[in-house]
Amino acid sequence: MILFFVMNQIDAHVVQPLVMGQQVNIHPVMVIVTFLVMGKLFGFIGVLLAVPTAAVIITLIDEFMPEEKLIESVGIEGRIDVESND
Repeated sequence: MILFFVMNQIDAHVVQPLVMGQQVNIHPVMVIVTFLVMGKLFGFIGVLLAVPTAAVIITLIDEFMPEEKLIESVGIEGRIDVESND
């Protein structure tokens, strides 16, 4: 009984988020957070729709936000000035 409980917890909290994250290109932590938030807001239906909703939102952000603006908003510059070390 204890072995079943431990294996079930490992499957539910480690394996499933990893597999779902790889299938829809979402980080496993994001999958867990999405489950928690959607479950809290909408109950069981929210848990069922959590990963598809997150995938749609991430796809829309990727499609409608250009790469340059993403890089600028994070603060990463595309070039490195190596010769400025005088």
